[in-house]
Amino acid sequence: MAKKMTLADEIEKIVRGANYVSDFGVWANEPFTAESEARQGQGQFENGGLLDEKSFFATNEQIIDMAHSWCDGDPNAKDCPFGIGEIVDAVIDEIKSR
Repeated sequence: MAKKMTLADEIEKIVRGANYVSDFGVWANEPFTAESEARQGQGQFENGGLLDEKSFFATNEQIIDMAHSWCDGDPNAKDCPFGIGEIVDAVIDEIKSR
């Protein structure tokens, strides 16, 4: 059985550049926390329906933009003052505050 991905896992994959599709987004169980079960998928569906009980969190592009703003550039650069855990927490906090 495949490991269930968490919101932290999905955000880290996007920030690190793995499986990045700009028009996809992250869907997760609410309330949004680092440990919420999550998946990547289309940002919109033709019929407006959902595949499961997850709620839309953010587009991959929004997540990348937030990570870049927190690190004044590439979040994977050695001079980024934040670790991936801090970036994940900052992205979740910013989305929750909207």
